Amino acid sequence: MSYLMLILFLIPPGLAIATYFILVERPYFWSTVLAHLVIFVSYMALLYIFSREIAGHNEYGLRLMGITILIMVVHIIGAFIHGLYIRSKFKRQE
Repeated sequence: MSYLMLILFLIPPGLAIATYFILVERPYFWSTVLAHLVIFVSYMALLYIFSREIAGHNEYGLRLMGITILIMVVHIIGAFIHGLYIRSKFKRQE
């Protein structure tokens, strides 16, 4: 069970690193990284501002922590899919 949890915690950072390795050769790599950072910070700011409305009464903060982790994982998976799309788009052009 502990190996499963370790794997689940390592998959999102691994996907994020893989995404940046996929996109590092592209001319607008840094603008993509900046866009992903801005989107991620916006998610977290909105979650912080509207945490009471989103999570309701949350005595220990576990629900908010779970929502935060879910947002990070969904964002990383979306960024990985976007990176694959950009890579396949440029491969067809070459």
